Amino acid sequence: MTAPRRLPLLAALSLSLVASFPAQAADSAGAKQLERVLETRLRELARPSQGTVHLERPVDAVVEPAGAGYRVTLPDLRLVMPEGQLLELGNLLLEATPRANGGWSFSGRLPSPIPVYSGEGFREGEVRIARQSFRGDWTGDLTLMDGIDLSLGGVGFTPREGKGTMKLDQLAVKAQPDDYRQNRWTGPATLSLQGLEVRDKQGRETFALDRANIRARLDRMDVDKLAGWNTAMGRLALADDGKEAMTNAERTALSQGLPNLEGLLGGLTLAGELDGLSTLAEDGTARKLRQVRWALDADALDRNRSSVSLEYSHDGLQLTGPQIRRDVVPARGSLRLNARSVPLTEILKAYRESVAEGARLGEQAASRRFESEAWEAAGRAGSTLNLDRFDFSAPDAAMRGTAAIRFADEAARGMTGTMDFLIRGFEALISQAQGRDMKAAGTVMALYALQGMGQAEGGESTRRYKLEIARDGRILLNGNDVTSIVTSLLSLR
Repeated sequence: MTAPRRLPLLAALSLSLVASFPAQAADSAGAKQLERVLETRLRELARPSQGTVHLERPVDAVVEPAGAGYRVTLPDLRLVMPEGQLLELGNLLLEATPRANGGWSFSGRLPSPIPVYSGEGFREGEVRIARQSFRGDWTGDLTLMDGIDLSLGGVGFTPREGKGTMKLDQLAVKAQPDDYRQNRWTGPATLSLQGLEVRDKQGRETFALDRANIRARLDRMDVDKLAGWNTAMGRLALADDGKEAMTNAERTALSQGLPNLEGLLGGLTLAGELDGLSTLAEDGTARKLRQVRWALDADALDRNRSSVSLEYSHDGLQLTGPQIRRDVVPARGSLRLNARSVPLTEILKAYRESVAEGARLGEQAASRRFESEAWEAAGRAGSTLNLDRFDFSAPDAAMRGTAAIRFADEAARGMTGTMDFLIRGFEALISQAQGRDMKAAGTVMALYALQGMGQAEGGESTRRYKLEIARDGRILLNGNDVTSIVTSLLSLR
């Protein structure tokens, strides 16, 4: 359940230094109180957990009144990264200023250069930051950040011999509420990034991103529920044993956090662009992508009848490596879909119950139960799913089409609908699926059967597949009953 986390150090540290104490005038008593709370929090941050940033050891915070606010010194601060490296930050200085609404603003700068050591204590290199600024706004009890303005530029890792490099030209993160009443946060958030590059010790580029631009708007976010979710995720990180199977401690932490997702957000819009993305995996698989665009719009997320729409497109995708046929890689692709009347509250409840029952029923049985209950909830709600555009093309294969699905209690399969697709180069798709494992063999056999049912259109290499799911449970493909074939395919999951 782990994944490496690479965050700007200043933002990661500042987000971690949250505690609960009332806002007050800058005086020695307030300084002592802030000092005590910070030291308690710093002790918590010194507890190592799998795959997270933590302090190597607790430090004694020093807080002094300074004009209208406080000067905070965290001496000899040393951070341990998820992969085990140690960053020696030295004495970190922060300024805390009371805000008119009872909250707090924190600002500060990281030292540069920052020495980096391996888990065995050997000097690996230094992180240098040419330009930086940071301001974070917190609620009065400092449990949540409700605004941020972060800028980093000219960031680079200079290695000692035998280590890789990293550079980042520019990173900016901003979020500020337009409206903040009754613990509900509404406003925009943006992230922009330019010129990220990572190379291994042989000098090979393992990750690169020319540009990223992400824009979001959150509507009526419940900050109390967000605080509850963050607290539960902290417990989950501490309980994480690094293995895929969920332990009882992990299950308990997740179960405590999930209720906070119900009603967390009223709505969300999210749009983004990525340009010049490339990766190189350890097995030699290389991915290059010229550009990606997406837009997500979700409404009524705090009610039991939500709606979601998504648009996505990419261009210039290239994949090379073991078991990859370049001629079936979709260089271009786009889709547009929308879902209406989604019973989000019931689905979240079903998932929460499946997590809680996982130990008793077993993970697979609990997952099947969740799928069944979510399907039934969609049927009661009359949920609809429309795929207005699906268009992906490769040199030797392509697929485009539409679909319209309606979930219905009275239908034998819990749904009715149609899917209409044109597929070019079916033979290449079958070839890509061959020779992997026994499941693949069954898939290939079913694909051969389906290929024969396609109707030739615009040439022998292009075939039309119109799938209909009838109210009585039958599944028709171009008028032929393929219920048993589709059922066999679904059993291979």
